Amino acid sequence: MENVARFTNKQNNRLNFDLKGSSVNREEKVKMFWNQKLNYNGVLKDINFVKIRSDVGKTLMDIDEVKCKSILDKLKADTDFLAK
Repeated sequence: MENVARFTNKQNNRLNFDLKGSSVNREEKVKMFWNQKLNYNGVLKDINFVKIRSDVGKTLMDIDEVKCKSILDKLKADTDFLAK
């Protein structure tokens, strides 16, 4: 699935995740950078998302209604395509 969520925020934080909904081989081995700054140039995975969210104690994504609908529309299109 393509990247459907491109976010900007006032703190200029940026994290990229390749989320698959699995925990098998879904962690990038990185040092614990997120205690200093939520900014990373690489692509993180599912387990990283869970760990960072737990450590930071706040939401990592702020999705407005328009972006949420766009994501859901793309998921439905992908699901319909894969069901064929």
